[in-house]
Amino acid sequence: CGDIAQTVSQSLGWAHLTVAAGVAEAVAGADLVVIDFEPAEAEARAALVAPHLRAGQVVHFNTHGYWPALRFAQFLETAGVHGVILTESIAPLSGVGLRDGRLSAQWLRRGLPIAAFPATGIGVALERLRAIHPTAVPAQDVLETRLAHLNMLVHPGIALVNVGYFDQAAAAGGTASFYGAGNTESASRLTTALDHERQALCAAWGVPWTSVNDYLARFYDSHGDSFREVV
Repeated sequence: CGDIAQTVSQSLGWAHLTVAAGVAEAVAGADLVVIDFEPAEAEARAALVAPHLRAGQVVHFNTHGYWPALRFAQFLETAGVHGVILTESIAPLSGVGLRDGRLSAQWLRRGLPIAAFPATGIGVALERLRAIHPTAVPAQDVLETRLAHLNMLVHPGIALVNVGYFDQAAAAGGTASFYGAGNTESASRLTTALDHERQALCAAWGVPWTSVNDYLARFYDSHGDSFREVV
């Protein structure tokens, strides 16, 4: 269910899944392995999956996560596995809703930058990833994607200037709309200021910089003169 326009296949309906007996069976012979996890699970998933991978495979981390490729690479080294290309982006490939066991298509993030580790593997990686995400574009390296991950760009400004409001709402047993009531002019100005600090950091490390507003416009077709208007 959901918005059919936010799917690669341009179709909705029940998926026919094959459940593997274990990790080894799931990744055996796969050209592309997609791992979806929360950042806190990175090490546990890496230790589980890494020993079963083989040279020539591409492993994509579908997460907002924090340095997933570099964290995973350590486990490949420990397992003695070489020749695997690791890839990551600044956000998951799509946004979905989950209710009563059903996934609903909400956002297909278009034009996501994809980085490979090692960076020389980006050609092979993109060829395989575009089979499931046709609009992916190459990033310079994982330093570019990590200095632009979407949670870091969007959340701090809104969270910091609204922490009292959010605390009061929670204390009263209610909820607060993070992107609604929390999306204030002050939050917008702070987010923009933080983004300009990131621009200077990217320049110092020789990493391409794209503003948070431009990323949101690309991913969600949302436009405005300020961060608040774009959100």
